[in-house]
Amino acid sequence: MTIPKPACYKTIFVMRDPRDVVVSWYYSSKFSHPTIGPIERIRQDLQRRSQADGLLFTIDHLADFGLFEAQRSWSDAPAIDANVLLLRYEDLVGPDGLASIERLLLHCDIRIPANEVEPLMRAHTFEKLSGRVRGNEDTHAHYRKGIAGDWRNHFNDAIQARFTQTTGDLIERWRYE
Repeated sequence: MTIPKPACYKTIFVMRDPRDVVVSWYYSSKFSHPTIGPIERIRQDLQRRSQADGLLFTIDHLADFGLFEAQRSWSDAPAIDANVLLLRYEDLVGPDGLASIERLLLHCDIRIPANEVEPLMRAHTFEKLSGRVRGNEDTHAHYRKGIAGDWRNHFNDAIQARFTQTTGDLIERWRYE
């Protein structure tokens, strides 16, 4: 909120369930992300760990990086600044995605004829970008699986406990539970 802004601006923050971010970052870092910066070292480290230990490492790494605090910092932004629109990734790609996109366009005062919005959305689906059906997983691809809530397939009790200890009330703040 302290970034200097022009007199006329609009801000959009797209939130993704942080548990899904953990799983996505784990797979991306371990398999598909270009090896720039620290990724090569992180990839080698993740290759030596079990999946559970790798997810615990990921939670700690993302916390140290400040990701969860950044997500937290946006949760009250619209109450402070009417030029801020918060959207959840899951809403954008879910069954009511069109309504979410229309909110985004309205917020930004972007005028696209109504009959062009849906084809534009279809051109950028998981299926079009990955060449696979949503849910058909390729752990080595950048577009790995394309579904929300996949964290449930990866979190065990220890991972969930570490995540909750690390992120506090972040899930509740963004109404993911």
